[in-house]
Amino acid sequence: MAIIWTLSFQSYKIILDLQTRIPREFEKCWIQEPLILTDALGRVAPIHLELINSWDVLESVLTARFKNIPGGQKVKQGEYALQDRRSLNLIEKNQAFEASFLPGLRVDMSMIFKQSHILARSCPGCQLESKEDNSVGMI
Repeated sequence: MAIIWTLSFQSYKIILDLQTRIPREFEKCWIQEPLILTDALGRVAPIHLELINSWDVLESVLTARFKNIPGGQKVKQGEYALQDRRSLNLIEKNQAFEASFLPGLRVDMSMIFKQSHILARSCPGCQLESKEDNSVGMI
């Protein structure tokens, strides 16, 4: 019994010693990298997946971010799309949240307009004509 007690105490001392040797600069490594969201207005925000961990919570955050600004009604009605910036794949709301959003992922948000006579280079909301070619990678 004394041998077991001695080994247990030595193991405890080793673990304490290892814990004190971890440099402080490595502590950040234990926290997940946030998802980076660029919303439909071009605002960039980190989305911490430790806190925002379901579609309901994400939709609530998006609704709050668009409260009383252009696009707020469309966000409330779910008339937006999310796209993985690297693969250009749409992120579908019917997929599991954990499978759709991984730490470090960059996601772009676009509004969905359901008009058949949209001019290719103008805003469907205000009809302002764009001078840039945004046809590549659009959702």
